[in-house]
Amino acid sequence: MATSTNRTEKQTYLSPSAAARWIACPGSEYIIPRLPRLPSSDAAQEGTLAHEFAAYAAAATLRMATDIAPESGMPPEPEAALATLDMIEGAQTYADSLCSQCGKAFTGDFAWAVEMPVTLDDGRGCRLRGRLDFAAWNEDALVVADFKFGGEFVPALNNPQLLSYAMCIADKIIRETGKSPDRVHLGIVQPRTEVADFSRGASWCSLDWPDFYSKACTIREAAKIATSADATTLRKTGDHCRWCPARSVCRAAIGERLLLAEIAAGEAEMTEDATDVQIGAWLDALRGMDTVRDDLTRIAKARIAEGAEIPGWRIMNRRVKQWASAIRDAGETPREQAEAIGRAIGVDPETLLAETLRTPAQVAQTMPKDALAAVVEETNSPALVAAKGRK
Repeated sequence: MATSTNRTEKQTYLSPSAAARWIACPGSEYIIPRLPRLPSSDAAQEGTLAHEFAAYAAAATLRMATDIAPESGMPPEPEAALATLDMIEGAQTYADSLCSQCGKAFTGDFAWAVEMPVTLDDGRGCRLRGRLDFAAWNEDALVVADFKFGGEFVPALNNPQLLSYAMCIADKIIRETGKSPDRVHLGIVQPRTEVADFSRGASWCSLDWPDFYSKACTIREAAKIATSADATTLRKTGDHCRWCPARSVCRAAIGERLLLAEIAAGEAEMTEDATDVQIGAWLDALRGMDTVRDDLTRIAKARIAEGAEIPGWRIMNRRVKQWASAIRDAGETPREQAEAIGRAIGVDPETLLAETLRTPAQVAQTMPKDALAAVVEETNSPALVAAKGRK
């Protein structure tokens, strides 16, 4: 996805992977490009690695089964030492499911690809660009599949991500053959899912061309809205907010949480005799606030690292945190801390307390290590430890 901050200049291409979000909330496409690029979470990094193993397993298995080289080229073999048992087993489940579905969908030769970049621009406002996990096609049928390493069930039927990717490949088929495929098969493979009726860890659905075309037209119209300048204020909250990068700065999402919290808190004081309904309302209102706080912290760190100033916030390295912790251990009150620092560096404790207008622990964060060493040593001295034990 383009990251320019000028909406007119960037000519937005929408990601099929985020189709559920930009269909439900077109305005999110206005906010997200303006956010700093944040480091990925541990779960995202795990998913990325699992995708690499899944892509390699699928390509190797299909190449062996069909003797046809993928149009996108063979993916590189991942480092085996990085794999977990879940990743290896999930990759093979993915490969087996794809082979099985292709065997059902095609009676003759077909082309296929893994991790293939795709683009669709209909010239009328629908612009899609992304990298699909798997596609196989000929002039009669199209198979599109997505690999998900998470455990939360995602159905294939009416899935906007799969439909968007299928639109890109269908456009390619029509341009190359002059004919639309008769059937479109969509699937999501989730090896970790706990849904009992999953077949081979996958959910598949099949559409005839008229049905697929009707659904594709709906997505085309939604894409035109999301890429238009008029969509900047078209924001709507819902389940899609859970995965939206802008959820921590979006006025709609934050405003709804604050309003719910205010309404819930206004019903009664939060006491031990709160009713079950009130507790439920408070929990609903506050759900996700921890995530919002973490997101805002990550955004602030990224901007500070780029030279911005967030009033009242700065990045502390781990060593400074260690010194600050040591000073806090020097006493339970600011005066005790000031006296410990004063004795070590030969200053009046009142100076630390009055003139700086900060606590001694805050003062210690900017002091030289050699000045603090004596304080730390004194803090851990047997005499002081014994004195603290007698309190």
